[in-house]
Amino acid sequence: MKQMLKLGLTLAAFAVAMCFLLALVNNITAPAIAENNRKKTEAAMRAVFAEADSFEQVTDFLPPDSRSIVIDGMYLAKKGDDVIGIVTRAEGPTYDRSALLVGQDLHQIISGVEILSTGDSPGYGQKSIDPNYLVASGKTFPGQFAGKNVADGFVVNQTFDAISGSTITSTGIANILSVATYAAAQYLATHHGGAAVGDSAPELAAPGLSLEPDASVMPFELMDAVMDIAAAADIRAPAVIEIPEGRGDIIRSMIVDRQYAVQVNGTTLAVAVAVSGQTYHDGGTVLTVVDRTRTILGARIISLNDSLHYGQKTLQDAFYRQFDNLPLDEDILNGSSYDAVTGASITSDCIADMVKVGGMRAGELMAERGGQAVPQNADTYQLNEHYLEE
Repeated sequence: MKQMLKLGLTLAAFAVAMCFLLALVNNITAPAIAENNRKKTEAAMRAVFAEADSFEQVTDFLPPDSRSIVIDGMYLAKKGDDVIGIVTRAEGPTYDRSALLVGQDLHQIISGVEILSTGDSPGYGQKSIDPNYLVASGKTFPGQFAGKNVADGFVVNQTFDAISGSTITSTGIANILSVATYAAAQYLATHHGGAAVGDSAPELAAPGLSLEPDASVMPFELMDAVMDIAAAADIRAPAVIEIPEGRGDIIRSMIVDRQYAVQVNGTTLAVAVAVSGQTYHDGGTVLTVVDRTRTILGARIISLNDSLHYGQKTLQDAFYRQFDNLPLDEDILNGSSYDAVTGASITSDCIADMVKVGGMRAGELMAERGGQAVPQNADTYQLNEHYLEE
């Protein structure tokens, strides 16, 4: 009993000492952390408003009339004592959520945009923060906004170039920009002689912003992936029609998510199937498109929850483009049909298996719509099944 009491007192004393040390360390490091955060924020503001030599926080701006988009910071951009513009930090829904900084001058001309963070899908939405990804204008996605007039609005593929394969992310960022720049322009017009803005708040683009789209509506990123593959195969202006029969089927431990007929003038030229399956970590979803000759036109990784430095490398087109134009009726195996990403063989093989399973289902649906018949014993195809080795 005495031994237990002594042990309890020792543990209690140790806990008190640790709490004291943690509090002491926090008191010592908190100012340094705060100063570091301040410097990061100021560096980001200078990135979007390079002409300013100082920034002054605004505390009396009106929050936007939007339940989904939040402005959590406004800073006057100053040159000497003169206000030359404003920087706004805003956050809102994209495919997940994104936060950004936008700078604009007194004439409502955008000086720069920086995307601070995004939780969007690694295969497509993350292109918004990829410095190596260029949109049609030849600029990075946020880089294209510099020099644009706020009054022109933010309309996908009209006033700015969308991210290929990521309509939801592009539309969501357009909405955040609309709300942030309108609120900032109002503040500048009211307090610092900025150009006048309209009385009505901007209308936000609604399509595709729900995180749980209706089952009858094709998710935007899947649609973009289908259209991207169709365009590469020279299928012009197709209609994409959902095939609901068989959704949710389990094939070789994978789930059929979505199925679509790609039609031109009522004739089905290809079928697209998205399946979800296991990878090295939490799994992913892969879309495969097959034509009338049982050729895989292409595959796209729609989502992937995998290790950052290894598994996520399969999202690079150098990997998934290996599946372009493969014959559907041959096994898709590591070392013969494709090369795995170094350090990510399990994820690579799992994605290849999803391409094969999705492709076989697409081939069956294509045969029902005028494509080549399914060969005998086609269901005996071999998979890598690498995930079983974990």
